[in-house]
Amino acid sequence: MTGPIRCVVIAGLLAACGDDSSMPGSDASTGGGLVVTWASAPITPWPGDLGNGLTIERATFAFDNLRIVGDAAPGDPRTSKQAFELVWETTNAPADVGFPDAPGGLYSQLSIRIDGLVAGPSIEFRGHARVNAVDYEYRITDDSPFTTTLAIDKTLRPPAVTTLGLRVDFAHALDAVDFSMLDQNGGRLELDNADPQIALFRTKLMESFTVVN
Repeated sequence: MTGPIRCVVIAGLLAACGDDSSMPGSDASTGGGLVVTWASAPITPWPGDLGNGLTIERATFAFDNLRIVGDAAPGDPRTSKQAFELVWETTNAPADVGFPDAPGGLYSQLSIRIDGLVAGPSIEFRGHARVNAVDYEYRITDDSPFTTTLAIDKTLRPPAVTTLGLRVDFAHALDAVDFSMLDQNGGRLELDNADPQIALFRTKLMESFTVVN
């Protein structure tokens, strides 16, 4: 996956003065390490039909930081990935995030910070919603930072590769949105930071990140 060029000082959801083309994926040839894989629920494949005329066709997360926390060395830079973009869409699935130099040991937390900072929104969803029997395109953007920490229980024993799966439940997040109440811009429904619904959407979105293995 090739991400857009960004020239800002960040540690998370979008790239800083470069793109994410160098982001390592699942690479067993390194002889070990940690690999984070991605899944979506309940959507396979994309675009996702969530029922009742609601679809999601693109989801973008500007990661400031993704960090796997080891008990022996909680601040080890070898288990942190900064400034990358995570994208789901019809022709593009998120790449695995690899930490080939991660030290062996027990890992008990995964920390996520999503923040677009000044370069763009932290998250963006696009799709279609049916409101009063009319099909509308929608766009959801949130400029605020998202931070969450998930409990994990993974042990890395080099030279083995240990995989950690993360799933995002997009249906759960979009359940928070009353599309009939959204403002229209050029015929498109829009939810952004100026809309009071964004707070509940943000809460539901962070609940949507779960560990699957």
